[in-house]
Amino acid sequence: YTYTLAGTTECPAVSADVVVTVETALDPGTNGTLTICSSETLTEALLFAELGGTPATGGTWSPLPLAGAGTYTYTLAGTTECPAVSADVVVTVETALDPGTNGTLTICSSETLTEALLFAELGGTPATGGTWSPLPLAGAGTYTYTLAGTTECPAVSADVVVTVETALDPGTNGTLTICSSETLTEALLFAELGGTPAT
Repeated sequence: YTYTLAGTTECPAVSADVVVTVETALDPGTNGTLTICSSETLTEALLFAELGGTPATGGTWSPLPLAGAGTYTYTLAGTTECPAVSADVVVTVETALDPGTNGTLTICSSETLTEALLFAELGGTPATGGTWSPLPLAGAGTYTYTLAGTTECPAVSADVVVTVETALDPGTNGTLTICSSETLTEALLFAELGGTPAT
């Protein structure tokens, strides 16, 4: 830019220059929001991805350490001419689902396997409202309890391994007629049991 003083009758016009350099303003992006699952680790990369616009890299996040819900500020330090600038990301934490921990269950073959029996064998503090598979419940095997995923938290599951113990068989009721002169023995009684009684 040239500053000029017009000439006079005897003196010519004179001038001086000012050279202007423009320093590009820093861009921290625009404010954003982020929802994470409580089982997820909050990182600077996750926060940066939620800044709007075209934020420049090289800034710093505060407060540190990153820990759960709150407002985190991304700041680009000032330069000789441009002031420091910042943008915020508000973080919300969604509670992770809890399916409990794996368990085991032994039932008798004469017993009916139910979801209530399986649920009672999950360890920890499993949340209700999940589903069991495979269905229908039928005998020995591994049964999986699953809580469906939410917007931010993935589906989670825990297993119960079922063992079936064969029910004892006493046979079926019978009748026996003996003579009063005959001695009643366990062998005579056993022989009159119906079915296939175990010894």
